Amino acid sequence: MTDETPAGVVQSEDALVRELENSGFFEQIANLEGSLTRIARDIQNIAGATLKSQEETESLAAHVLAMESILAVMLETHPIDPAAVQARIQRNTMTSTADGRANPVVQAIAEDLLSGAKKVN
Repeated sequence: MTDETPAGVVQSEDALVRELENSGFFEQIANLEGSLTRIARDIQNIAGATLKSQEETESLAAHVLAMESILAVMLETHPIDPAAVQARIQRNTMTSTADGRANPVVQAIAEDLLSGAKKVN
């Protein structure tokens, strides 16, 4: 406010500020600011956890690919019985499925690995 502001306007502004203070408006704004600050911090924490999870997933995928590569080379020189593999999958995964059967995803992956070894031979 300048020195040229009429006294009535200054009083009206002061009254408005007092009314806002009395109504708790400024306290609500402060609480809102605190809540938004906490939300921003939580979002940063979630982003950090997501990034870490992504890095761990990439590491796991790299390990799986490396193991598949090693296994494929081994299968080229040491063929194994596909029926024995399927029987082992049945024993190892039958409790992890609702119907007590072998996990079809595990079976498909094993078949894929075995068929890749046959193509090379």
